Amino acid sequence: MRNSCSMSTSEGSVAQVQPSGPLARRSSAAALAKLDDITTDLRRSSAWAEGIITGDDEDGANAGQIKALLEHAKDIVVQLRTVMENDYEVDLKDEDGQLPSYDTLVSKLSDAFRHQKEINQMNAKLISVNYVVNLSNFAKNRHLQKAVLKGRQQVLELQNTVATLEGSVDFLSVEVAVQRKTAERLKTALDNTRSLLETTMKEYRQELNRQREILRRQSTVIGELYRSKFNQDFILDSTLFLFCLWAANTTVVDMPLRTAVDFVMRQIRWWWLSPRTSESGRLAASLWFRKRTIWTRQAAKLGLIILLMRRLRHGAKEYGIHNRIGATYPYITSFFAMMYTSMAKRINGLSLPSSEGA
Repeated sequence: MRNSCSMSTSEGSVAQVQPSGPLARRSSAAALAKLDDITTDLRRSSAWAEGIITGDDEDGANAGQIKALLEHAKDIVVQLRTVMENDYEVDLKDEDGQLPSYDTLVSKLSDAFRHQKEINQMNAKLISVNYVVNLSNFAKNRHLQKAVLKGRQQVLELQNTVATLEGSVDFLSVEVAVQRKTAERLKTALDNTRSLLETTMKEYRQELNRQREILRRQSTVIGELYRSKFNQDFILDSTLFLFCLWAANTTVVDMPLRTAVDFVMRQIRWWWLSPRTSESGRLAASLWFRKRTIWTRQAAKLGLIILLMRRLRHGAKEYGIHNRIGATYPYITSFFAMMYTSMAKRINGLSLPSSEGA
């Protein structure tokens, strides 16, 4: 806009200094000063165009063109100033006040017209440059208007974006407040649950200790009951064993058993000894068979005792007299455990005086 104003000013000033016409006028100092102002303004406009337009254009081609136009306009103004500095006056009369000859008059008028033509040509060039610069300024203004509209649109979009973000921030704030309240409720519920669990665990521990104490007492009672039944079975088995032992040694049982064993041993000895055996051999075999007969008789009696005891024990179990706890192996292990405990007590009793003396 400043370029267009400067061009218009220069054009107006030139028209005032040198109007077209057949008569030539003298150049004045005011016209020259005006031309100096136009030259200075063109120089400033050139610097302004180089700074502003180069900042807007990436390649700087637009700025270079406008700068070249302004430099060309400046050169034209300088030339115009040079032409107007020359004092040129058309005097149609000679020194005597008489009109000159026709040829001289025509020559003077031709020089005046040529001088005016030069000034008009320079004015036309200035007008052309001013028109081109005005077109460039118009295009630049349109570009700036588009940039301003685009910037306004971007500002509106940014405002909408900011409004959307503010709405999102408000929503997030509300959501955070809701989540905070939810977290507080959950924390309260967790604290209540923890307190309830601690109370329940305490009650469970107390109940577990009580049940453990009950189980310990029941274990003691069961142990005593087991020992009682074990002792009862031991007494019953001992009684049955003694009864079987007494029954096996009675005459009713011992005589048939002895007779049967002796008969079997005699048959074996008769089958074993041949008729050719000597007397000494027969005597030794008799002694050997006599010992084996005694051992066989005792073994048969033992087997009879075991068989009779098993039958009596089975009958006692069926009638519920025997508790099915006592047996041969438990009796043996119990006996050795009792012996071990007794020996340990004796050893501890013997080691106590020495420790006290020490």
